[in-house]
Amino acid sequence: MAVQEWKAEPFVFGLLEACIPLGYVIGSLLIMRLDQRLKNRGKWIIGSMILMGPLFIVIAQMATAAIALPLILPVGFLFSFSTTIIFIVLRVIIEPALQGRVFGLLGALTSASPPIGLTVFSTLSDINGPAIIITISGTTMLLIGSIAYSRMKPIRNVN
Repeated sequence: MAVQEWKAEPFVFGLLEACIPLGYVIGSLLIMRLDQRLKNRGKWIIGSMILMGPLFIVIAQMATAAIALPLILPVGFLFSFSTTIIFIVLRVIIEPALQGRVFGLLGALTSASPPIGLTVFSTLSDINGPAIIITISGTTMLLIGSIAYSRMKPIRNVN
């Protein structure tokens, strides 16, 4: 999107690249600060996914990278809630004897998924344009998050 649609200058592109990790760090610091006070972790996980969907949709409609910058930082912030808290929950609910296998599998999946996803989404973006692919991704996140919230009470109420 930044290259094809927005034709972002190197400085703005650098800011775009920094927004998600910076938001992630801010979110992670907040999670650490809240620590035991963070209840209903499942709601935080699902809620962050539900909120990221519309942000992706709005970002995809932006005319320039500079206008999108203030929306990209919250995506990183919300992303920390949908990933970091999952690992916290897994450490709490999975028996210690199984944690090595579960986290080994997750490590394998999380190291293989980004290059595969980047390949698929880059190809689709080249064919259809990045705005439509980002809009579809945001819509899918919103839909899956809403379904998870409405139908998966055990996940929603995980502490």
